[in-house]
Amino acid sequence: MDAAKNADAAMQKSDFPLAIQKYTQALTELPRAAVFYIGRSTAFSRLKPEDGGPKYQDALDDAEIAVRLAVERGGHEIMLAAVMRRAISLFQLERFGDAEKLFNYVALSIENESTVPDPKKSINKFRPSVPTWVAKMKTLRDNKVEGDEKWVVNIDDDLSDIAIPTSEQLKAQLDVVLAKYPSRFPAPVKKEEDLSTRPVEIRPDWYETPQVMSVIFLLKNMTLENVEVDVQMSETSLVVKVPTPSGSIAEAYIYPLWAPIDPEQSTFVVKSSKIEVSLRKKTSGMWKNLMKVLVPAQQGAVPSGNPNSNSGADNVESSKEPEQHGKGPKDWDKVLADLDAEEKASSGSKVNASTDGAADMDDEEEPGDVDAFFKKLYAGADDDTRRAMIKSFTESQGTSLSTNWSDVGKGKVNPHE
Repeated sequence: MDAAKNADAAMQKSDFPLAIQKYTQALTELPRAAVFYIGRSTAFSRLKPEDGGPKYQDALDDAEIAVRLAVERGGHEIMLAAVMRRAISLFQLERFGDAEKLFNYVALSIENESTVPDPKKSINKFRPSVPTWVAKMKTLRDNKVEGDEKWVVNIDDDLSDIAIPTSEQLKAQLDVVLAKYPSRFPAPVKKEEDLSTRPVEIRPDWYETPQVMSVIFLLKNMTLENVEVDVQMSETSLVVKVPTPSGSIAEAYIYPLWAPIDPEQSTFVVKSSKIEVSLRKKTSGMWKNLMKVLVPAQQGAVPSGNPNSNSGADNVESSKEPEQHGKGPKDWDKVLADLDAEEKASSGSKVNASTDGAADMDDEEEPGDVDAFFKKLYAGADDDTRRAMIKSFTESQGTSLSTNWSDVGKGKVNPHE
């Protein structure tokens, strides 16, 4: 990515306004890239007085966003780099107690590592300075004045409520940077829109059986022919990355999943305009949603796995039911219409869905697909049969499938015991 490379080059030349601009530009393309927030945080802290700096609070804000993103992604090296950047920002704000806590955390984490990280990777360049920072904090503490409030530890361990800026918000930030230093950056030349560079939208849909959660990603504005798709799965997360015609990466993050999965038994298939992922559930049963709804922990509690925590409880699952599973009658005609619209859109054909769906299934489905029979049945069914199938399967939580609308339409279909 040119913007990120230019940002790194600007940092090497100590051109920090340019680095801030380029890191922000890179973030408009990859809004969840923790390394860009780490880089921009460093640039904010080194900004010279003649350029309006240094901006230590902006540096801390970016560092905390980087920590949250790194924790979500589970990358150990990036996480430590983000925590280190946060510690330095706190030190620059003279929050010595908070900074010391994080410096000690980083030092202990490095000491307990089971493998030696690659020192040539830029993300690990901070490591040689850790002992120096720890020693510096110890010296300052030994000489601190009694009652100095700078040493009070009041760091916010729970970063779950920190908002991650969207692409549009980052574009607005970029406009502010360009306006602040108009003589430094030439105005961009406007060009006619190239359809091949339009942003690619990844929209996930899902359905499930007691054993498998199936997630379908429909891609707009591009096809997946000769495209190398990256699908990453862990027990609690699903990440899909797709290279776009413009050279950027379109990404979809699903974290945390409603319940643990078995990544080794999970599979995915890439088709012309969609990606189908089959997540094998570790424990059989119907989920209430694809993702678990989390709310911030109560006062004093810290999310499990947060590198900045001392103690506390995990984020708690929200008692609020997901909207798509809310109580009340459903408009099954609308549900059917929505499914038909999606089916026609994904196939790219205006042929009647009752015949076209079956033909598509024969061409695309892999041998041994356990859902193939039901998909064929749905594709070739009339409207009343489809309503019955959707209503019975949804209301029974996947334990019943009926094709008789005159029976199913009379009332709610209860789950089998």
